Amino acid sequence: MESQYLKQCLGTCLKKGLAEVVEHRPADPIEYLAHWIYNYRTNLDEEKKVNPTSAKKDCFNIVDELERLKIQEEEQRKLEEQRQ
Repeated sequence: MESQYLKQCLGTCLKKGLAEVVEHRPADPIEYLAHWIYNYRTNLDEEKKVNPTSAKKDCFNIVDELERLKIQEEEQRKLEEQRQ
């Protein structure tokens, strides 16, 4: 159970962080990794701001969701009309 939790919550973060440690080979890898993990969330947020592809995907997902909701509302309206 604990290993599944760690894989799910920290897997990507640790993989990327350890890859950075291997790439840079700092004098104090533990301190380097600690700082890297500490800044991980900030880095992700900045990546989303800089990466327009991600923003476009989010927009497309929102449009798809709105279209699905519109279709659902139309179906609901038709069902209500049939009941009357």
